[in-house]
Amino acid sequence: MHELSITQELINLLIEEVKKNKVEKVKKIKLVLGYLTGFSPDSIKYYFDLIKSDYSALIDAEIEFERKKGVLRCEDCNREFEADSYLTVCPFCGGLNFKTISGDEFFIEYMEAD
Repeated sequence: MHELSITQELINLLIEEVKKNKVEKVKKIKLVLGYLTGFSPDSIKYYFDLIKSDYSALIDAEIEFERKKGVLRCEDCNREFEADSYLTVCPFCGGLNFKTISGDEFFIEYMEAD
């Protein structure tokens, strides 16, 4: 259900840009989405397709995702490892104290429009 609110915020940002840049139609949006956000691209796409019909400038817009792997650094042994979630333990030492290196990204990389 978090994807509904985040998708509405995404659309609000797009509409602001549409108005600011006097865009008539948005063709494509590329969204960078890290695995560690916990957001589902399928759910975001579902809500995006549902909500965009309320906005004439977005009606034909497609959304594309670039996924970023989660990389955490264990603060106990100072080693990095890949993870799809924060619900993990360090595979090297079993530690639970992490610093996020990547995978928490969530931003619009670009928007193609007329």
